[in-house]
This record gives sequence, C-alpha cells and structure tokens, in this order.
Amino acid sequence: MSFIKSLCFFMLFCTILACNNSSSSSSDIAPVVETTPPPPPVPVNNYPTLPQDLIQRLLTECDYIDYVFYDLGFSVNINDKKNVGTALQQIGTSGPQYLNCPKSMGRVSFLAQGEVITEAEIHYTEGYCTYFVFYDNKQPTYATLITETGLTFLGNLAKRTQGQ
Repeated sequence: MSFIKSLCFFMLFCTILACNNSSSSSSDIAPVVETTPPPPPVPVNNYPTLPQDLIQRLLTECDYIDYVFYDLGFSVNINDKKNVGTALQQIGTSGPQYLNCPKSMGRVSFLAQGEVITEAEIHYTEGYCTYFVFYDNKQPTYATLITETGLTFLGNLAKRTQGQ
C-alpha cells in the first residue's frame, strides 16, 4: 500500500509541478495581435478655385472644348457656342476637400480661336472622385469640384462605354 501511496503522491507532485510550469510559461509569451497598416494619408487640396478673371475669360472667349479620355478609347469635341456654354457649367465654384484620386480619367482643354486658355485633368470615379485639377504652365494650379451637370455628363459617358 505504501507503494501506491508513494505513486499517488508522486503523480500529484508531477501534476502540480506541470501546472505551475505551464502557467508561468504562458504568461511569459506575449499574445499575437494582428494589425493592419493604416491607410495612406489622403492628400488635402491646397489649390485655390479658378480665379474670377479666368472664369470670365472662359465664358466670353472659349469657343472649343476638347475632352480626351485615357481609358475610354474616344474623345469628345464641342465647338458650337451654346454647347460650349453648357459644358462650362460643369466647372464648380468650390474646391474639393481632398485630392483622393490617384489617376485622372482624362484631360479637358478649353480653347479660344485655337489657343489653349486652360487645361484640366478630370478626376472622376462615380461616388468617389469628382473634381478638376487645372494646370497653368504645365503645373497644377487650381482645383474645382465637378457640378451636377458635369457628373451627369461623365456618368452617361461611363455608362455608354460599359455597354460596348
């Protein structure tokens, strides 16, 4: 019987020793926490909107507008004064808060008698990016939101090309 008592005592001792070892080793191991890197910062718009004198020049002198869409496979040209006036209504009077589109969908050029008045990159992704970045001497200079008229125009072009 003493052998059985000794065996039971030995097993109890081993169990206690094993429990103590496992609890101390688990507290020494740091838990693994998966973290995802934060999203890259969204560039804040530091460009002013179009100055009033440039808007006035577009309204009085612009007689031709050329849209070139990089990935849609076509361009749109407007050369009658009534439709030029309608197209100019796509330029908003306020600027975007963020410049959150990494790639533009195209470029629009505003001309008067063959001379470029100004050009803008079109940043449009439905529900996400809706602004123009205007260039002066090949440098980004101004940014404006695209109006509802412009959003409708660009949305219709995008839908038309998706059906092809």
